[in-house]
This record gives sequence, C-alpha cells and structure tokens, in this order.
Amino acid sequence: MKILATIITYNPEYDLLNYNLLKLIKQVDEILIVNNGDTLTRDKINNMSKLTIIENEINKGIACALNTALQYAVENQYIYLLSMDQDSIIPDYFVINLMKYFDLYENVGVVGPNIIEKELGENKSNNVNETSEVTHVITSGSLNDVQALVKSGGFDEKLFIDMVDLDMSYKVIDSGYKIIQTSEVELEHRIGEPEIRVHLFKKHFIRNHSPFRKYFFVRNRLYLAFKYRSRGLKFVFGHLIGIVYYTYITMMFETNKIFKLKMILLGVFDFLRGNYDNRIMK
Repeated sequence: MKILATIITYNPEYDLLNYNLLKLIKQVDEILIVNNGDTLTRDKINNMSKLTIIENEINKGIACALNTALQYAVENQYIYLLSMDQDSIIPDYFVINLMKYFDLYENVGVVGPNIIEKELGENKSNNVNETSEVTHVITSGSLNDVQALVKSGGFDEKLFIDMVDLDMSYKVIDSGYKIIQTSEVELEHRIGEPEIRVHLFKKHFIRNHSPFRKYFFVRNRLYLAFKYRSRGLKFVFGHLIGIVYYTYITMMFETNKIFKLKMILLGVFDFLRGNYDNRIMK
C-alpha cells in the first residue's frame, strides 16, 4: 500500500521535527512537509531521499496546507494519507497498527489513534479502552483513505485553523464512510500551555490559546453549527454551548482577558457578516 505522510509546520522545533521524521520514514513511502511559517532552515532538517518540502510564501492555514498534501497524494497515486501536526510524538509501528483497521471494518475513510495529552494527564479518545466507530477524530495522527477525502470535497479553506478536522469528519461520514478510533494505538500530542483548574468542585482543562486562536475557534464553530444545521437543534445548541463554555473559561482563568474577549466578539461579528478572509493573520 502506498502511504504518504504529511507534516504541516509553522516555525517548528527542529529537534522534535527530526525525531518524527526518523520515526516516520521507516513506516511510510514518502514524507511531505507543507510549511506555513518562516522558510525552513534545510541544514537543520535530516537529509532524506524520500522527503519533499513545499514552502508556502504566506501562512495559508491548516486547511489549505492539508489540501496541498491531498493534491500531492492524488497526483502521485498514494492510497493513504497520514496527517501529522508538528507537536505530536510518533511511536514505532504507529502506521501499521492503524492500517489493520481498514481491513477489520468496511467502508473506512479515516482511522485515528488514542490521543494522549501528558501535560494534562488527559485521554482525548471518544471511547476509552476500546475500538469503535466515532463521529470525529483530530487531524494529527489520522490515517486517511485518499479517495474518501477526495469524495468528501477536501478540506474547507474558509476555516483556516480550528475545526478543520471536525468539518472533515462530518463530510467523510456524510459521504458514506466510517471513522474508526482505537485506544490500542496511542499518539502523544502537545499543544499550547495547558493547565488544570478546579472551580465549583469541577475540574476544567485550560488551553491558554492565543487571542487569534480564540477568534478562529468561535467564528469557525458558529460556521459549523450553521453549515450542518440540518443535523438538528441538539447539534446546533451543542456548538453554541461549547462557545459559551469556552468564553467562560477564558474570562475566569486566563490572562489577557480583554484582548481575548475582543477577539471572541470579532469572531462572532465576522461570522454574522460572512467574513472569512482571515485578515487578522495578515
């Protein structure tokens, strides 16, 4: 089976990037780096014959970078596309252990691992200690059937960053494919500066996202609630409640509250007027 792995980078930590490259090159046919940040310093990257790097002149966002990788996979006749973030830590035998689930289940479009966030001691899997069909998985560590992604219409570039994986999961399922997540394959994922706070006897996971991430999280979640509103009121309200809780956590526990609140409100405003030009990143 021809497998392409893609890593989307934005000013990466070179030691971790090289670690993942060495792990991946033993497990796939080729690695494609799509770089959205400053030009990569090539002499800091391990020299590999099966490594291709595409440099975007500007930050075009996660969705655009993933579409670049998908197009490359199609043009080079790859069957599977493994999508990776630069902040994940890849174990041995990762790909082959995910691959088997395409044989164990019918009409599989995506297989995702059990995501571990060690900083929080948090298990991100939808179903702990089992393998099952789920409604969504995150992009990092997902092994995708290339034709399933193509049939689903590719990644929605309106989203830029945040909710890109959720949107694709919805589209893959709507296109007749299954998404499988297994706790038997683990992937350590590092993101931001997370912490745990307790308030009113409840544990809260604090992500400490930047103000810009606040903007995209809120705008894009509203966009998905509207885009898939035919799924019913429970679905729509689930997204709206998620935004309210996200804002509550920001105002209760995080620093730089005023600027973050402004970006949250700007996200709402831009959704209402249909603005997806992502100007705040320019």
